[in-house]
Amino acid sequence: MQTVTLKVKLLSPNKGKLEKMVRMLETYRKACTWFLEQAETLNTTSRAKLNRETYHKACELFD
Repeated sequence: MQTVTLKVKLLSPNKGKLEKMVRMLETYRKACTWFLEQAETLNTTSRAKLNRETYHKACELFD
């Protein structure tokens, strides 16, 4: 797998966008943790198997 690094300038977000970004980041963190737990439960490192076994539940849990 190749890694690519991008450097971009970001504008400072206004209050509304900042709050949305914080919520999105929290949801992303929770989803990553949940998927890791599911992968451990299923004893798999296969993204295809993880997707097949968890997709519908993840859609219910995470917006």
